[in-house]
Amino acid sequence: MYTSLLTTLMIPIASIVLPIAIMLKGFGWINSYQGLILPYAALGTPYAIVIIKTFMDDSPRDLFEAALIDGCSRWQLFRHVAIPLIKPAVIFVAVWQFIVTWNEFFLALVVMTDSDYKTVTLVPMQYSGMYMANPGALFAILVIIAVPLLFLYTLVQKYFIAGLLSGAVKG
Repeated sequence: MYTSLLTTLMIPIASIVLPIAIMLKGFGWINSYQGLILPYAALGTPYAIVIIKTFMDDSPRDLFEAALIDGCSRWQLFRHVAIPLIKPAVIFVAVWQFIVTWNEFFLALVVMTDSDYKTVTLVPMQYSGMYMANPGALFAILVIIAVPLLFLYTLVQKYFIAGLLSGAVKG
C-alpha cells in the first residue's frame, strides 16, 4: 500500500487536470471553492502521509516503550508523545501544501472559469502578453502573491527547517 502511495507522487498534476475537471463538472463544482479545495487536499494527502510516516519511522521507539511502561494508555501515548514529536513534520507538510496550492496555476485555470472566482495566481495572466500595457500593475500583483508566502515562511521557519532536515543525519 505504501508503494502504491509513493507511485501516486510520480504522476504530474497536469496529466490529471482534465479528468479532475470532468469529474468536478459532473458534481457541479466548476466555479466553486470546493472544486479547488477538495482536489488540492486529495492531491496533498499522499505527500503528507509519506512525510509523516518517514518522520515517525525515525522517531525513537524507546520513548514510546518508556511511556507505555510508565502507564500511558494508547490515547495518552498518541496525545502526549507522538503528537509533540511529529509537530515539525505536520507544520512542514502544512506550509509545503499551502505553498504548492497557492502557486498552483493549471487546475485553478481549468476549474475557475468565471472571473469572480479566479484565484490570485490567475490575475497576472491579464497583464502579460505581447502588448503588455501595464507592467507596474503586473509587478504589484506579483508582490501581492509573494508577500503571504514570505510572511508564512518567516512565522514557521524553525519548524519548517526542522521538518525538512529530520532524518537527514543518523547518529
